[in-house]
Amino acid sequence: MFSPSVCVCCVVGSLLSLKHFKNEVESVKTDVECGLSFKDQSILPQTGDVVVCFEYRQVKPELSWNLDF
Repeated sequence: MFSPSVCVCCVVGSLLSLKHFKNEVESVKTDVECGLSFKDQSILPQTGDVVVCFEYRQVKPELSWNLDF
């Protein structure tokens, strides 16, 4: 008996736009069709692909010292 194979591929690139019914949107719900435009046009998502978008941010750490013993 054969088990289904899973192909995992990571591509890092910039998302230029996300559209739903020709409107620019910030997010879409699960299982809803949308339009994706990537900065790198060689990125070609296929049916069934999972797209995860994230943003790198540099955040200054906050320290909270409670010296009341």
